Amino acid sequence: MAHNTWFTASKDGLRKLVEHLPRKFVIFELVQNVWDEEATVCEISMERIAGTPFVRLICRDDNPEGFANLEHAYTIWAESSKKKDPTQAGRFNEGEKKVLALCRSAEISSTKGTILFKEDGKRTTSSRKTDAGSVFTGELRMTKEQEREVIEAFGALLPRSDCETTLNGVRLSAPETVCDFEVALPTLYADEEGNLRPTKRKTTVQVFEPRDGEVAMLYELGIPVVETGDRYHVNVMQKVPLNRDRDNVTPKYLRTLRGAVLIATVDALDEDGVDGKWVDDALADEAVEGDTVRKTMEARHGKKRAMYDGSDLEANSHLTGEGYEVIPRGAYSSEVRNKILETGGASKSGDLRPTPKPFSNDPNAPIMEEIPFEEWTEGMREVADIARHLSEALGVRDDLLVVYGKPKARWWGGAWGDALYWNVTSLGAKWFDHWHQHPEAFLSLLIHEFAHKGAPNHLEDRYHKNCTRLAAAVAMYMCRSAHAIPHWGRVMEGQDSAA
Repeated sequence: MAHNTWFTASKDGLRKLVEHLPRKFVIFELVQNVWDEEATVCEISMERIAGTPFVRLICRDDNPEGFANLEHAYTIWAESSKKKDPTQAGRFNEGEKKVLALCRSAEISSTKGTILFKEDGKRTTSSRKTDAGSVFTGELRMTKEQEREVIEAFGALLPRSDCETTLNGVRLSAPETVCDFEVALPTLYADEEGNLRPTKRKTTVQVFEPRDGEVAMLYELGIPVVETGDRYHVNVMQKVPLNRDRDNVTPKYLRTLRGAVLIATVDALDEDGVDGKWVDDALADEAVEGDTVRKTMEARHGKKRAMYDGSDLEANSHLTGEGYEVIPRGAYSSEVRNKILETGGASKSGDLRPTPKPFSNDPNAPIMEEIPFEEWTEGMREVADIARHLSEALGVRDDLLVVYGKPKARWWGGAWGDALYWNVTSLGAKWFDHWHQHPEAFLSLLIHEFAHKGAPNHLEDRYHKNCTRLAAAVAMYMCRSAHAIPHWGRVMEGQDSAA
């Protein structure tokens, strides 16, 4: 051996490593190599070799310099000049070797000579040169299905405006452009020693409409990387931090990119696009804020929208009745939900239609000024006796606690909680002294409060059912044993007098 190097590479071993890959990677590698150079033409032809399971694949370009170093054609992981340029996709100098590993024979001709990879596994050189550019010729085993896959993959490429690219004479075309914008994104660069390092760099991002039948994809410099299923094709015009197989990115990178796309396209998003899962991910990106959040929420949920409020169930029901979309608690992560609330993307139901609370939410504030028992009027004592009696008889609560008080709020007459509260400020002491003169109003208010047992929300079905059930129970009880209710005789006497 002429050289005792640390490593040698097995062509058969590399073939086995890449054999499982979809054959579209072949076309991607060849096109990428041309696009990374100073070429204005990339001509690819592919034809089946009659009577064999092989196709002949030829790729020509017009790069004036040709192949920079012919040794790189067969030296895997040789130092690549492309590593230092973030706008070139090349990194490891291994792509064309993967293609060669699948070939039974191949040839690379360039301005500096020709290398022949023979079917017997040997490699020879020739002084034959091109005037400009390089020509790759390879014979690869392909099924007809794999051949169709390669042709379809070619059509999925996003063409470079500075390089006319064709396959069997058909020119690569671009889908409809939505927009392009600049944004700083993570990428890779090579340091002085050639080691790849992460960095962040401003680049152009191109956004395209997927064509009929296409699934939206993430692209690196026009080469498809991974299906995203998002609203748009997104093409990043610099090195993308990829995994080793160059077919995926990290969730963090994808979120950053999605956030940038949402900011750029929020005014153009249609109903289908704005409801995609990619928007949820984009909203979580720290760069997405303010106006973008508000526009996204309006596009998704309309102008009449509110966040579900677990602390004010009645407000949710009120707004639903008014035609609002009340966004469920689980519709967004807590992180995104907080962002939506903070930026005004939506408000809580309780903030838009707060349900009046009988008592202060301040735990240190007194519930109300309670009237001592000894200051109760005769009417207050009678009302308390009737309330306790009916509460027990109707199965609402045994040993009901009745409280009279004078809160500042006048809008409520009674309240239900750990006790039955009567608002003397609102109803007035005379209301209790003459309760027997308005029994319907008295019983109505009592049923209203009793119905809140287990149903604090006035607008939920459970509360409605409690009201009707208790009303029926009171009617039946009155028919059966009204005489047993303390002080109820005064009501009956009043009815008899009226009659």
